[in-house]
Amino acid sequence: MSKKSSLFFKQTAVYILIFITAFTIMTASVYYFCTDYYFDQKQTQLKDNARSIARQYAKSFSSGIIDINGIMDKIEIIEDYTGTSIFFINSFGKVSAVSSSIDPEWVGQSITNETIRSVLDGNIVTVRGKIGGMFSENMMTVGYPITFNGITSGGIFLCSPVPEIQRTILATFEIMFLSGALGLLLAVVMIYFFSKKMTRPLLEMNKAAQIIADGNLDRRLDITSNDEIGQLG
Repeated sequence: MSKKSSLFFKQTAVYILIFITAFTIMTASVYYFCTDYYFDQKQTQLKDNARSIARQYAKSFSSGIIDINGIMDKIEIIEDYTGTSIFFINSFGKVSAVSSSIDPEWVGQSITNETIRSVLDGNIVTVRGKIGGMFSENMMTVGYPITFNGITSGGIFLCSPVPEIQRTILATFEIMFLSGALGLLLAVVMIYFFSKKMTRPLLEMNKAAQIIADGNLDRRLDITSNDEIGQLG
């Protein structure tokens, strides 16, 4: 009997195939779940930061004294800690202020974009892509209207690079994949020894049956397990 046709080989192969299939399905599911979850979390973070800045701006506007320095300080802190680029637009769709990661030459330029118009209409907008040519890479952008007495006077936009988000997701996934691969390796070792233990009594009975078939009736087996294999032995 060839090695590949043996019960031990077949049993081990089936166990490993089942484990690899389950591991692959689980890994793919976790990756897509983590991707959706992380993008949702990033979107929520951008909205929360945009809401905070917009409220601070509206509060300053209502007092008649716009604390632009305080607002810009807050913007720089958010930018430094979250890797987010931030810019303001006025009610005419022109860029009125930008954070340090954006070219200051954009200040005063008009951006004609459906996202900009939607924010000036008072909507909170989330998009992925490039806005008005301001960035060279795809961004996750949250646009938040700045309102005062029910009137939208402008908007704030927080932009986070999509490739950077994807790199963070991949780094997390790599750790999970390596952990899973280590678990797979340990499982293969355990499957090997478990299959060997399960098939050893059957191999012994097979050898004994061949000996008895040759006329040697004195052959005895020493199988002490209490399961069906032990009873058969």
